[in-house]
Amino acid sequence: MVSWAGFTKKRWDEINRRINECKRLSSYSERLNCLLQLYDQTKDGMVALEIGEESYSEGQLEQAVKYYEKAERRFPFGRMEEQGENKKS
Repeated sequence: MVSWAGFTKKRWDEINRRINECKRLSSYSERLNCLLQLYDQTKDGMVALEIGEESYSEGQLEQAVKYYEKAERRFPFGRMEEQGENKKS
């Protein structure tokens, strides 16, 4: 199984499944709390990016930038790093 820094495809799939579960919650507060808990557990860049997106959509710009920057630092590949950088701009 392909791995990068201990992240197997199975782990990536699990993180993405959990991100989608959080995104399906009805209120901003529920979505944000779910994503923050997931981030605390995983320190994953995609989770940080989703927290940035949720924060941005609610006008919480300082928090959005904070998590976009975390996402940028955690993305393992240049293309994904650019995704985090573009969201910050």
